[in-house]
Amino acid sequence: MKETRSLEETFDLGGVSKRLAECLSAVMIIVDLNKHVHVFNAAAERLTKCPSVDAVGRRITKVHPIFEILDEQNLLDRTFQLGVPSELKDVRIPSPTGEGHLYFSFIVDPLLDGTGQIAGASIMAFDQTELMRLRGTLARQNEDLVILHEVSNVLRSTMDVDKSLFIICTALTSVGTHRNDHAMVFLADKERKVLRGVMAAGRYGDREIWKVWHDLLDPNRSLNGMLDANYPRIYKRTARLTRHVGKIEVPLDDPHWLLSAVARRKSVITSDDLRRDSSIEVHPELKRRFRMTSFAALPMMVEGEAIGIFIANASRNPRTFEGQSIKVLEMFADQAALAINNGLLFKRVAERAERDSLTGLYNHGHFQSRLAAEIDRARRYNDHVSLLLFDIDFFKHFNDTYGHQTGDQVLIGIGALLQKTVRLTDIAARYGGEEFVVVLPHTNSADASALAERLRQLIATTPLAKDAEGKDLQVTVSIGVASYPEHADGAEALIAASDAAMYTAKRTGRNRVVSAAVVAQNNQ
Repeated sequence: MKETRSLEETFDLGGVSKRLAECLSAVMIIVDLNKHVHVFNAAAERLTKCPSVDAVGRRITKVHPIFEILDEQNLLDRTFQLGVPSELKDVRIPSPTGEGHLYFSFIVDPLLDGTGQIAGASIMAFDQTELMRLRGTLARQNEDLVILHEVSNVLRSTMDVDKSLFIICTALTSVGTHRNDHAMVFLADKERKVLRGVMAAGRYGDREIWKVWHDLLDPNRSLNGMLDANYPRIYKRTARLTRHVGKIEVPLDDPHWLLSAVARRKSVITSDDLRRDSSIEVHPELKRRFRMTSFAALPMMVEGEAIGIFIANASRNPRTFEGQSIKVLEMFADQAALAINNGLLFKRVAERAERDSLTGLYNHGHFQSRLAAEIDRARRYNDHVSLLLFDIDFFKHFNDTYGHQTGDQVLIGIGALLQKTVRLTDIAARYGGEEFVVVLPHTNSADASALAERLRQLIATTPLAKDAEGKDLQVTVSIGVASYPEHADGAEALIAASDAAMYTAKRTGRNRVVSAAVVAQNNQ
């Protein structure tokens, strides 16, 4: 009774009164030295769902489990023993509504009796939930800005389009405010007739890529340094997804496809927009591979024109794309557009010295250097690279019959078909005369043979020139396929293997695809 009386006298003599406690919007509780409750204001009742009449007289830790932290952290004991305030910040407690959690900071102050002795303590609890939310938002936004800053620095220093696309896609699936399940890029062709998939990266299963970006949050690390050490190895991790999107092509003038709709509207389209607009369709290959139930598709704009489309897909962990998440994606899309445009401009200037003047394909010299580089890369990283070598069947007879100008039209037509058919990472070249080659990085023999067959059928069914009477003229090709390391251990051997396969195709009837594996079997 003495402690209780002293405590009450303290309030009467000018301490914190019960009436003042009830006026506070913050939680306020007063306990004696035995930690029994004397004051339990309305805010405390709301937080604990415990009426004041049930709390007063009980030990504070018995009133509600959230107050057990006071004993666990010795806040009251410290205040009673030392006579100084104690504080505990950002305590996570269950919401009284049962939905989610709240964050509170506790401040414990000693209360003195009329003789100046410690008679108890006041416990103030301040709701920090909104502050914690804002802190989290600022931290995530800062993370976004750090990543965007590093990305911008690297993109300014490279003219490599593939590297730029890889950086953008892996950044948005590895770190930032909202890690996306997949990021994909589709670019318009030179004639602005179609959009083709050129790059994709995924969030799952690529811990090494994730680690590069996570380490970047260390202020002592730089993206340039980490990419120099890791890029060739981790780039191939995106090859499988990139092959999937590489199969997707949509006409830009068709407003019903999602990709072309984004390019034509020059504005963001999200999955919410599609639910309201049933006229827009997602490509079936996108649906099959990436679900596409929660996503944002953004145009990559340069000088008022959409040069491509960027998609952030979160269908495994669905969310609404809006507000800050859209702003971040727009910043990345702008950076991607600038880097891609600069890279393509640089590439076009450089390619003038590397192109065959008639077909527009790479010339023989560039093919040789690129093939050697791809073989070297594949050897270092235990990867595949394949080569298609083909020539036009009976082309000398064709020229003798229709003239060399008509023959040139056929060569030009095949060059155009190759440029439309091959992926951005492939290297199509005129080997010499009526012979052509295609280097296929990250591609094994089976996939290369399948691509070769599609190419053979396309050439055989496409009119490439007209005769003097205006009649369509078509040609066929014989294609040899060889792969490193399955059929050859170097660039020269790979060319020889594909050349032998091509001549086998000619000897066995022309207008067909033959693999170096078949040649090897025949020679056994």
